[in-house]
Amino acid sequence: MKRKCWKDKSAAYFCLLSLFTVISCQLQLSPAETSSSSLPISLLNILHSFEEYNLFCIIMIPILFAVYHYIYRSVCPPNSLHSLTVTIPAVLFSLLMLVGNSFTQAGSLSMLKGFHNGQFIKVCIKFTGSYIFFSFMIAFLYHALDKYHANYCSHQPGIKLLHHYISIINRYPFRTTFITLTLIYIPYIIVSYPANIMGDAYAQMLQAYPELGIITPSYLNGRLLSDTVYLSSHHPIVHTLLMHAFLQIGATFFHSYNIGIFLFALLQFFFLLTAVSFAVKLLITQTVMPPGFIVCVVLYYIISPRIQSYMFLITKDVIYSTFFLYFIIFLYLNMKMPCLKHHILLILSGFGMILFRNEAKYILLLSLPVIAILQPTCKKFIIKYCVAIVLFCLLFFRLLLPICHVNPGSIREMLSVPFQQTARCVKEHENEITLEEKEAIASVLDYSSIGKNYNPDRSDAVKDTFQENCSREDLVHYFKIWFRMFLKYPGSYFQATIGNYYSYFYPGGKLFNDFSYEGSALCMEIMNEKMKPLGTDFHYPSTPPLDKIRDFYYELREKAAATPILSFLMVPATYTWCLILLLFYGIHARSTHILSIITCPIILVCMCLLGPCNGFYGRYLYPVLVIFPVMLSLCLFTGHKNIHSFEAGAI
Repeated sequence: MKRKCWKDKSAAYFCLLSLFTVISCQLQLSPAETSSSSLPISLLNILHSFEEYNLFCIIMIPILFAVYHYIYRSVCPPNSLHSLTVTIPAVLFSLLMLVGNSFTQAGSLSMLKGFHNGQFIKVCIKFTGSYIFFSFMIAFLYHALDKYHANYCSHQPGIKLLHHYISIINRYPFRTTFITLTLIYIPYIIVSYPANIMGDAYAQMLQAYPELGIITPSYLNGRLLSDTVYLSSHHPIVHTLLMHAFLQIGATFFHSYNIGIFLFALLQFFFLLTAVSFAVKLLITQTVMPPGFIVCVVLYYIISPRIQSYMFLITKDVIYSTFFLYFIIFLYLNMKMPCLKHHILLILSGFGMILFRNEAKYILLLSLPVIAILQPTCKKFIIKYCVAIVLFCLLFFRLLLPICHVNPGSIREMLSVPFQQTARCVKEHENEITLEEKEAIASVLDYSSIGKNYNPDRSDAVKDTFQENCSREDLVHYFKIWFRMFLKYPGSYFQATIGNYYSYFYPGGKLFNDFSYEGSALCMEIMNEKMKPLGTDFHYPSTPPLDKIRDFYYELREKAAATPILSFLMVPATYTWCLILLLFYGIHARSTHILSIITCPIILVCMCLLGPCNGFYGRYLYPVLVIFPVMLSLCLFTGHKNIHSFEAGAI
């Protein structure tokens, strides 16, 4: 009877849903100029808020009608559209679209507020239309995944396209993937010789040469632990020393710092390629993944614009992301095939993460207890692992580095969120701030500049005014005032936080930023000037043909990145939304396997929301980009196949 009622919904119902969805897409949130609370004026303003007529909208109505009718009638079981695992993400995505739209256009939530001009009605229409669309799509996605898992045994891949390559990669997954990616990237390596350099990298290089007398970061002026040690844990010290070692190799054996930085770039390049090849081998030998999907995984690492552009970028994030990928791989192997070898490799990958990214220890210590709850069979090992991480961090960061007089980082790096909130309050409510509040803020930040320098997308301009000589009492007093101001200006606090991070969740925001060859060349000039006593020679080969090829390659890559298909991989929200969907699908399927795999990436995204930059600054989200296809595959194509010894597979 329920099934019959499910099928007997009238066509008018689906027509109304499709029409409402199209109407909500065409409606603009921009407030109308005429201000009046009268009903006729409000309705007129709503009508003026629609985009001009276009044929696409007329075509979309019957398409959505057919899609909604198919999903509702033939795919979904009764009431599945109203289950919490569908409703919650649908509501969340709808709210994110509204908030992101408002911040993109107005830099605040102003477009979502007010009853005049029919603004509230427009918000309700936009929200409802988005909710209808997302609820149907999420329900369909869950159904498709459930159906795949239910019928995976009868799945017989019949792929003819690239059949020869697929047969080779199935026989020799590691070497085929490694050789394929190496050959594809050779032109990029040649064009990018010696490497792409960004600001943090040259700051790290300067630290390792105390004879230059250059202190980086600048807040260490007058605060060095030793007159002969300029190293700082502001950046991962192991990465700094490793880069320095390769510079010395280049200078000693090749009489060229340029070759030294090139060798370091090659090291991180092949380190990441090895991890990707290892992951492909894992997917082929240990999952029920269709062969064609394996090709898609390899293709992702070829065409993904930011995966490619970071391959020869000198930054700690490449090696850190590689260890992150290894961590996901060995976490999976420990869940499926726990043994001493996999335990050791998981521990080493976690320690590698900690050594190459300062916040990695927090990511691991927050995610591992959750995994222990989800995977009771690994509980004892994970508890021991957490203890090992704590001991390792105490020995390395609290004992070894101070003994070696490595200068500590600043507490400012952890305070981006409250500093941004304070700066926005100063900017918006300066005339209302009391003398006591001004003095408390001024004891920690430069009160005269934070309001003027406030940038909604990035907290660096505010954070850099932090008074390093402030006392513990100053900080305690500041946070008391900070809380008091939160009670007075909750709207400003909320908008400061959303404005700094909405790009992580709004698909209509900016694409990932890039580190251009022009910017890299400028960094090289700065390095050569600052390191002149050492005789450094960082430069790109200045031959006209190669310059033109480099410029052409860069323009081609960035234009390709903006095309409809590749731009999907350039949007931070793509990865965040996929993690949210995997989370709720894991709950829907009651899969502790999926929830365990995505716990660490979700914690990483949460840590990004404490950082200084919005989502389009892609370095902080780069580990998620690196693990993305492997994580999806391990979540969706495992759990049913008989697991054999991983070491038995051919490379």
